[in-house]
Amino acid sequence: MLLHDILTWLIVGALAGALTGLTVNRAGGRFANLMIGLVGAVVGGHLTGKFHINLGFGLGNVTISFKDIISATFGALLFILFLFLIKQIWNYIFKKIDESLEE
Repeated sequence: MLLHDILTWLIVGALAGALTGLTVNRAGGRFANLMIGLVGAVVGGHLTGKFHINLGFGLGNVTISFKDIISATFGALLFILFLFLIKQIWNYIFKKIDESLEE
């Protein structure tokens, strides 16, 4: 992987993380937004490729396209939803454990 590729991933991840942070109105820093955006870029890129979703509109040789940012943001939103569901399940399990210990 070239330095150019890494920089592209970081820029797309930062943009997607920032958009996701604005969309779900959550508290987090720039680093958290970047990490969520990077995971979102991987998830969104995989899903758009797997389901043959074409979001491009002929940008030519532009490295960072609108498609990349949209798919990364969508993937980041899915990742946030996944984390939310895991947190809810985790809290439910520990609530049940606490209730059983109190009896």
